[in-house]
Amino acid sequence: MRALVDVDGTLWSLYDILLPILHEKYGAPLELPKVWDFYKAYMTDSQFYKCVDQAHDEQWYSEPFVGAPELFDLLRRYNVEVIVASHRNPKFNSDLAEWLARYRMQPVSGIYTGYDKKFLIRECQIVIDDSPLTIAYAQSLDIKTLAIRWPANSHTTAILFGDLPEMNRWLEVELQGDDNA
Repeated sequence: MRALVDVDGTLWSLYDILLPILHEKYGAPLELPKVWDFYKAYMTDSQFYKCVDQAHDEQWYSEPFVGAPELFDLLRRYNVEVIVASHRNPKFNSDLAEWLARYRMQPVSGIYTGYDKKFLIRECQIVIDDSPLTIAYAQSLDIKTLAIRWPANSHTTAILFGDLPEMNRWLEVELQGDDNA
């Protein structure tokens, strides 16, 4: 079994760093966005992605969400191959690898940083990602999708959780059932 695990909004809070940057530079609100492309009312795509790069630059100084290392431990215990895939500038690949190692989020079969995860999703049985677009694509392929609930993804039909510990508990029961099948 193979799982694709997202980073931003899944393993750590990109919003804690990104929203203040967007607010300071472009007057975007500090509240969690209710729609995925909220930024378009305040800036161009290019301006937004420069701010996202700045936030990714600062990720090293941020801890993951509670439950993130345990997610990797759980997947390893059930022999689930993990691919970490993050929609970010590929120049951050080695930084992301170091951050994952720093917080015991290993082992992984691969780390992808880029702008289109679809080629990886097609090979997975589980997708853990907060993006409504990624969720919709995975579900169009009948892939089990899990996410932390955010305002921008609360309308999706992914299995949504309040936090990673809650997701981990649910996933352990699921994986135990798969082991017994």
